[in-house]
Amino acid sequence: MNKTITFSRLSISIMLGLFLGSLLFSCSKDDDSGAEILGYISQLKDKAEELISLRNDAEYGDEIGMYPEESKELLNEAITMLDDAARRIEDGVETKPSQRKVDQLLAEADNIVVQFKETVNLEESEKSYELYVGGLSDGGYIDFGSSSDYTNFGEIGDQAFTVELFLKLNDYTDFGPVISTFIEDEANLQRTGWSVNTYGEKMRMTYCTDYYYGLSEGGFEFNDGSLDKWIHYAAVYNDKGFDNEKIDNKLVVAKLYKNGILAASVTLPYEGPNPYKPYSGDVAPMVAFAQTKADGHVETGRRTNGYIKHFHIWKGIKTQEEILSLAKEEAEVLGTEDDLVCGWDFTTKPAGEETTIEDITGRHEATIIGTHTWEVIKK
Repeated sequence: MNKTITFSRLSISIMLGLFLGSLLFSCSKDDDSGAEILGYISQLKDKAEELISLRNDAEYGDEIGMYPEESKELLNEAITMLDDAARRIEDGVETKPSQRKVDQLLAEADNIVVQFKETVNLEESEKSYELYVGGLSDGGYIDFGSSSDYTNFGEIGDQAFTVELFLKLNDYTDFGPVISTFIEDEANLQRTGWSVNTYGEKMRMTYCTDYYYGLSEGGFEFNDGSLDKWIHYAAVYNDKGFDNEKIDNKLVVAKLYKNGILAASVTLPYEGPNPYKPYSGDVAPMVAFAQTKADGHVETGRRTNGYIKHFHIWKGIKTQEEILSLAKEEAEVLGTEDDLVCGWDFTTKPAGEETTIEDITGRHEATIIGTHTWEVIKK
């Protein structure tokens, strides 16, 4: 593109110099000569108007059928060339023109039009996006489908898993779900699954346990300027604990990280065996920016607005070093890792109006429901 524009500018300068630097013309010509000169001016102005219309009617951008923004300069240079030539003749300060010289300028302008049209995008340029979902304001959410893979990580009492993602929240209800497999069945006193959520001024991870009233809901302060900013969040859970680490003589079963740094250690809410309790996976889908009810329908009162990217669920526990590497985006997640349950980048916009996105393992799909936008990241 730059070579094309540079070449065209040189050609324009040469042509304009040849045309304007040739013979001086006098305003005392006879009527026939005056009519010819008016004809030359008209031809130059008409061609300039043609190029102006082409420039103004063209669409500019990165999509197929559009022109790169810098391609405008090709037409702008040609328009200036034609306008300057016509004005100098009109003002009587320049040459005794000929049709041959005018034809040369018109041919040069036509050549530039050809060059301009050759710059049209035949393929959509690669762009990075950020996915915004309006859960709270407009009822949007992400449906990841139903799968026991999302919640079941082994035998009851011997489960370990890691959930990590980048998120940027704009607004949320008092209880605002970010990613949730949480199901609450009050009628039967059953709670199952897990939920990354906000509550009050905290960012939490809720784990359901074998005891209905025994929710594990550790968290860290979120009302610290984190709103409207990207953060990396990770929650690591292990029924067996972490090398028998305890707080107030209670076993630490979960660790929460913000931007790769340990932000909270979570103990069992009650003494005794009270393990994490998954759901079967065919009850309701895992969702983002919303929460489902026991019948599988989406709650209307628990919503969030925000962005999500690089969301992964891992079997087993990730160390702080591994989490820090993920938070710094030093570790590339390919989708072939043995311990990766599922993962979505949410940085590439699907083609057309498509709203279903396959995860990087090829085993699962997510569908974006309702209000959402793919915002181009400006480089």
